[in-house]
Amino acid sequence: MTNFTAFKLLETMDGIRHYLLVRRDGELVSQSMENAHSQASVVATSCLLCEGMEKSLGSKRFTHAIIRNADGEVLLLVSLGNFFLGVFVLPGTNPQLLLNNIKMFLRDLQAKVSRRTDSAIP
Repeated sequence: MTNFTAFKLLETMDGIRHYLLVRRDGELVSQSMENAHSQASVVATSCLLCEGMEKSLGSKRFTHAIIRNADGEVLLLVSLGNFFLGVFVLPGTNPQLLLNNIKMFLRDLQAKVSRRTDSAIP
């Protein structure tokens, strides 16, 4: 079973109000908010819809989306293969800069996991 505790570090990143990591079916894996279950299906459904739009537009795959509602609240959606990351952004935060920071975090996390896996191979 995969350990998702490293995602808790997202809580310390400037600009993040809350985050949710969900499986493609909407099952909640990791989160930083109360009542996250009600938002988990929103994140999964939104990402699946974005995937469908990308395919219709001829793109190879959905990577991310930035959604801003009428009240100016921002939700970042990031595809992680079998998982989706939803990030609720704090007001006044530049969503594109935050997205770049999240991508760096994910690359670093992937590199750490790869190093651990490589060092376990005899």
